[in-house]
Parts: sequence; structure tokens; C-alpha cells
Amino acid sequence: MNRNAKWIWHHLLQRNDNVYLEFRKCFMLNQLEENAIIKVSANQEYILWVNGHRIGRGPSPSDNEWQYYDEYNVHEYLMMGQENIITALVYNFGSEDIVTQQYQGPGGFYLQFHTGNYELVTDQSWKCRQSKRWVQDVSRQHKWNGYKEVYLANREDDWHLLEYDDSSWSQADVVAKVNAKDSPWKNLIPREIPFLHNEYAYPKEIVAMSENYGKMTTECSFLQEVLFDASKPGAMPSITYDFTREMVGYVNLELIVPEGGVLQLYYGESLDVSLYDTFILKKGTNKLQPFGRRAFRYMKVVIQATPEPVKVSKVAINLVHYPFEKQGVFLSNDSLLNEIWDVSVYTTKINSQDHLEDTPLRERALWVVDAVIMARVIYQVFGDEALLKKCLRQIARIQNEDGSLPGTGPERNEMLLPDFCAHWVYGVWDYYQFTGDKAFLEELWPTITQLMVWFESHETEKGLFTIDKDRGFWCFVDWADYIDKRGQVSAISMFYYKALKIVSEMGKILGHHNLSQRWIEKADDLKTSIRTYQWNEKKNVFVDCLVGDEQSNSITYQTNFIAIWTGIMTRQEAERFVEDYYIKDTLPHLKGPFFYHILLESLFSLNYHALAMSHMKKYWGSMLKQGATTWWEAFDPDKPSCTIPHEFQGHTPTYLVDYIPVSQCHGWGSTPGYLLNQHILGVDISKIGLKKVMLHPYIGELKNVKGMIPTRHGDIAIAWFKIDENNYEYHCNIPKELEWEGVFDDNISVFINGELYENAQQGIT
Repeated sequence: MNRNAKWIWHHLLQRNDNVYLEFRKCFMLNQLEENAIIKVSANQEYILWVNGHRIGRGPSPSDNEWQYYDEYNVHEYLMMGQENIITALVYNFGSEDIVTQQYQGPGGFYLQFHTGNYELVTDQSWKCRQSKRWVQDVSRQHKWNGYKEVYLANREDDWHLLEYDDSSWSQADVVAKVNAKDSPWKNLIPREIPFLHNEYAYPKEIVAMSENYGKMTTECSFLQEVLFDASKPGAMPSITYDFTREMVGYVNLELIVPEGGVLQLYYGESLDVSLYDTFILKKGTNKLQPFGRRAFRYMKVVIQATPEPVKVSKVAINLVHYPFEKQGVFLSNDSLLNEIWDVSVYTTKINSQDHLEDTPLRERALWVVDAVIMARVIYQVFGDEALLKKCLRQIARIQNEDGSLPGTGPERNEMLLPDFCAHWVYGVWDYYQFTGDKAFLEELWPTITQLMVWFESHETEKGLFTIDKDRGFWCFVDWADYIDKRGQVSAISMFYYKALKIVSEMGKILGHHNLSQRWIEKADDLKTSIRTYQWNEKKNVFVDCLVGDEQSNSITYQTNFIAIWTGIMTRQEAERFVEDYYIKDTLPHLKGPFFYHILLESLFSLNYHALAMSHMKKYWGSMLKQGATTWWEAFDPDKPSCTIPHEFQGHTPTYLVDYIPVSQCHGWGSTPGYLLNQHILGVDISKIGLKKVMLHPYIGELKNVKGMIPTRHGDIAIAWFKIDENNYEYHCNIPKELEWEGVFDDNISVFINGELYENAQQGIT
């Protein structure tokens, strides 16, 4: 990192919120080698050009203390012996409040370029100005995200081209040295994942066309080209496009405009669309793209005040997501299961961006539990490990001074959820078992030990975790207002117990035997306390919490399935709870897909396969019947079938709260994506990092299933099918270096890599 490079900005701003700055630097290049490398970063976003060629945008969102930079080889865009230019458009959100506290810190732009012995860096010699194209004083989208955009196409002036005259521009101001202790950006680090995948997507259908005193005509298809006439005063002709499922990326429109006008874009995951973008059109060809990323299924285009009709010749989105190299396959004779798997995989993929996002529409945040659930899908379907490794690191980097971890990221924030702290530990353990990456465990070990000290500091004299000591906690457990979360919450102590068991195993692996032994003893003591104080002998269940010395009267599925999932309940107790409570439907129903990962994993572990599959098909199948094409944040199957998640229809914990956007694309709903692979394909690769694969298919009423799971060792291919009334064949091709264990019913003939199981070396291929 060249320490001569400086962070630069512009000091003549009237206000510091919602700022778009444009930077230019001309230079002569007398030597040019194959490697002509630019390293670039910004707070918060940049788009970079070299000699008018768009190079890329970034950086990956991060906490200011751990600022990412991107690297590009721009050799093909440079001219030796001639003048060249580097330009950048840089955006800073400012200091306005965001609920989850992302988009933090002042504006800044950093760049370093070198080829051979030539170097160029950002300093006060760069020219800059506040962009004339965006109106700064605009309203917010909502309190969980940024600003709307008002773009003035009639003020475009080719500022990014070499021949542009920038003599009236200001010199940039140096605002910080690179990696300085007093800099807002103390550590510049290279991008840790590949650049996002890009592809164009187009609307598939038109939902509505409203002339609204104007006219709309076409010479081909309204999906391809539309002539809008809004020449009558007050006319607002509009078309609402349906992309048929969630799109995440950058909208692109092209228009031919004879005499100007106004174009507005409304977006929505449902038809309840909101205005985000307004464009004041210029004469001639308009190529329009909002700076900000958008997430939607429906997009409404409204045209206003056109003295002459305007032709919209392109409506598209540059769809972006993490560049998974391969995607697995799941196909069965049950079309509903196939669709549930497909939607789970797509929901995971579209929420896989520069980090795993809970929802691309609302806060786009790295919530821990969403990431851990989606990671299980990614492991089983895509075989990727880099994205989750980055996410786990980013949470570790913002660890609080007291040892706790924020429930979300990647920026430092005050969202403290004790159960999410435990889920982060589970995510690290999942990652280790999938990769066998002992070095990563060692890297995170200081974070893990500090976190466990924090957990211990919140124990009562009974040894239970309490939220009474710090009212700033958000005790989540599940989206359910009927759970009693006072005092010593049973679920949190149970999560703490599971975390203790896991970190004890980690300690053994890393050679910290004394600490490992201390934690396993603490786990045993905690289990005893939970069973002593929070088990109701009369009802054979765990109560939701202990308030002082008094047991709560509240009993929920959540608390007791957590007891099963964490190993607090014995198997006999667990089976009795399922039989006496769950099957008999005696407690309040779940109202969201999040908790189903615990509930279904518990049922599968108890061999209630038919029950688990029945509930999976009923719950997610009901969402599909009500129109879901990605999984919703919350869904209450007890509500009328005519409803969808909405502020005023329900299916949301924020019912009747009109200022909180409702998410219809939520990563934590993707649980079936990994469970179907594990239990129907019958291949569990969650411990493949330890070279272990478990084969255990559940046949049920299915007749045939086939699929593929990509791994770092090669693809695992599976096909099983019914050969007569009572018997099946199961075929699995598995890479040679992997060990496997199999559990199969007697009526299944098993073939591993083409050999009948009886003739193969059992357990090793």
C-alpha cells in the first residue's frame, strides 16, 4: 500500500448528506506494462472509469475500521505516450440515522495506480466537484436505507471524458492518510470475495397499463418498446412490469426524447409500489440508471409532461449476485418439492451479495442467523465457502469491547441479541466442519474466547443466562409475541449450552485442553440448572423463562424445540413432547419460516421424517399458493388465503406499522434448500471438510429422485427410484477420497460408484 496515497474529498459542500462527488485526474504515460493496477476504495460507493471506459463499482460494504479496496488491471484501456484520464463518481450517505446503523462515516475516496515504475495516487492534485446531476435535498426511501434519487439528465456534460474542460473544478482536499491511526479508515484490506456476477434480466409480463389522460402505443410488443404521449396537461401514462420474481441490481432504461419530460420509477415486491427514482429527461437519447441498487419484482414506469411523445426502447435490470461457480440439482416426481427447493435456492442466491443479506429490499444487512441458515443452503447446493468465511470475519471484526457480538453487520452497531451471539458460534462450527479449515478457527479463537467470557458474565447465581443485567438486549428467539422473554429466558440458556459444547470441541482441536475441559464442565452444570429450574414436572415441558424464582406459565413450541435441538431434552422427553404437544396441535402456531430450521432439524433427528416432510410441504407450499416466488420474512398460515405480507394485511410482526417495509424476500426462509438435499437426496455433506459424507435417504411416498451436489472434491451425483411395488435402487457416485457412512432401509439396493453396496468396501470409496 503506497503511503503517499491520501483519502480525498471536497470541503466546499453546503451539506454533507446524500453527496455525489465527481473526481478527475489526467496523466501522461510513457511506459505501460501488462500489469497496470488500480487499487481503489471509497466511503461508501464508487464507479470508476479509465479513458471513458467503465471499469467497475464498489467497494464491498464494511466497517470503517476494516475498509475494503478493489483491484483492477486496466492495461487494455490505457494509451502509452498520450494523455490518459481516471475518473470516479463517489457517493456518501452522510450522517442521517439508519435503524441498523449502516452507511457510517464521512466521505472519502482513495486510489493508487501503478505500472512499471510509474505511480499515481489520490492527493490534492485531483480535481473534484459536487455532481450537478443529482438533487441533494430529497426524501429518504425509509429509515432502514438511503435516499430516493432525483436525476437531472439535462445536466449531463461528459465530465468523465478526457477532452472535458475541468478548469472551473476545485482541487480535492486531503481528509486522511492511508492506514493512519487517526483516520476513519484505519485498515485498508483487499477484497475477500470475487466481484459479483452480472447479467441482464427483462420484464416477463405487464400487469397494468393506465393511460391516465395520455396515450401508449407500440409497433411490436409493449414489453419491448412503448411510445408514451403525456402531452396533455396532467397526463401520467404508466405501465407496471412484472419480472415474475425478485430482482436485485441496477435498473437500465433507454429512451428517445424529442422535447424533454419526466420519468418516474416505482418499485415493489408486491403491487404496492413506492416511488424511488425521478428523472428529468433531456432532448435526444437518454440512457438512464439510478446510482443505487434496487430490489423488486414489480416496476412501474410513469411518464409526465412530454411536449412530444417519448419512446422507451429498453427496460431492464443488471441483475447482481455472488458468483457461485456451480449450482446443484434436485428433481423428484413431486413437483411441489421441486418448486420448494427451487425457490429456496433462488432466495439464497439473490440474497448472496457482497455479504449474505437478510433482505435486499429493506436494510440489506448481514444479520447473523440469516447468514447461518443461508450458509447451510450454500454448502449443500453451491459448494462455496468464501462468502460465509468473509461474513463470519466481518462480524468478528466488530466485536464489542465487552466481548459480545452485534447481531448484524458489517458495520459496528448497537444491535445486541444474545441468541445471535450463539448462532455466530454455530456458524463458525458449521464452516469448520464443511471446510476443515483449522487455521480459520485459530484466527477467530480470540473472538470466541472473549465472547464466552461475556456469556459467563451474564450468569445468575443459578448459572442461567439473564437479560436483567442489561436492558439493551434484544432477546429474539423467534418472531412471536407470545413467547415470554423476561428474566432468565430458557431458550437463551439453551443456546448458551450448545455454544459451550461447541467451543469445548474447538478447544480440543486447537490444543487448548484446560479451557476445553472448563467449558464442558460449565456446559454440564448449565444443563443441570436448566433442567432443575426451567423444567415443569407436571406438564413435562420447559417453560419460557424464570422470573426470580418463579416459573413462567408460558409454554411454547419454540422453547421446547430449542431444548430438543440443543440436547437439553432426553430423546424420550423429546418424543413425548412431539406426540403430546406438537402432533396434537396444542400450542400457538409458528408465524414465520425462521424457526422452522430448528423445528424441522429436530423432527428429522428424532426420525419423524414423514411429519417433517408433511409440515414442510404444508407451510412452504401454502406460501407458494399465495403467490410467493421468494420466501417471505413472516407467514402465518392461519390468516386468510387472500392475504400476503403487508403492513395492513398481516404476515408481519410490524402489522399496522406503516413506516417499516415488509420483506417478501428473506434469506432465513430458505431452510428446505439444504434439508431436501440431506434427507430426500439423502446426502449430508455438512462434515465434508473432515472428509465425511452421510448417506441416509428418506423414501416416503416418492417414486424417484435425482440430483447433484458440487463439492471441492468433485460432484456427488445421486439417483434413486422405485423398481417394483416394495423395492428401490439408490445410486450414488461420490469422489474417491471421501469417506462415507450409510443408513438404508432393507428394501433399498445401494450402488456406490456403480458397485452394489454389499460388494463395495463399506464406508470408504
